[in-house]
Amino acid sequence: AAYTTTAAVILAAGAWQVLKGRITEPTKWQIRMASGTLAILLPIQIMVGHWSGEVAHKYQPAKIAVVEGWCETKDLQGTVLIAWPDDSECGHAGITVPGTSKYLFANLEEGEMLHGMDHYPESERPPMWLVFYAFRIMVASGLGMLAMGLWGSFLWWRKRLDEPGLFHMAAVPAGAFGFLAVVTGWITAEVGRQPYTVYGHLRTVDSLSPVSAGQVATSLLVFMVVYAIIFTAGVVYMARIATRGFDDTPPDPASRERRPPGTPMGAVDEKAETSDDIVAAE
Repeated sequence: AAYTTTAAVILAAGAWQVLKGRITEPTKWQIRMASGTLAILLPIQIMVGHWSGEVAHKYQPAKIAVVEGWCETKDLQGTVLIAWPDDSECGHAGITVPGTSKYLFANLEEGEMLHGMDHYPESERPPMWLVFYAFRIMVASGLGMLAMGLWGSFLWWRKRLDEPGLFHMAAVPAGAFGFLAVVTGWITAEVGRQPYTVYGHLRTVDSLSPVSAGQVATSLLVFMVVYAIIFTAGVVYMARIATRGFDDTPPDPASRERRPPGTPMGAVDEKAETSDDIVAAE
């Protein structure tokens, strides 16, 4: 996940340079490396994610029932692509691909039931809609990065990766997909195991520290201020680096900025000039 998140950002930075007409050799290679990384690692990430879902179904079944949007307990469930609340007993209507659980959960024992939300008391269910949509945003972001990787690799094969076009315009906003997938994946994992801190043993309401609300508010405020400063500075700095790009030609020493004598940097310039004169004389 960390590699693919980074690769998406590198691809976005390279695509920005291409759109701006600053196509240098380092820029070409950063686009190629980023596209190849996404094309290779995203299928592995998807397989790891699927395995994680099988583990979660074994140890946190209520989470999977909410993630999948299963309302009723059945021996064969469908895949709910999208859903929205309604007045039915289940709580939502949507678009479902029927009979897919036998492929997604192939490790189930014969005759094992797939429990829906009706199997769990309301007090044992995690918040449905936050987990349900966070999971789908995570999957959509991952598939988006996979599509960019395969698209870029195809253009690389066709020797058209350095030509500004639709791919580069799509790659720039796709740089945020990795962050979006990581955050929504974290929401799916952490909110999905509620109401437990330790699933099935320690409820979140019973694991609160004996700290006053004022202390919590103060520490939270300090964290927010500090992280706002660091995050903003980091984003601005990285954006400047990403949009500045590379330069294949080193700067001309003759075009170096001259500073007034008597200033610290002016002394550096004078020393550099003296060194240049000595080298020239030799």
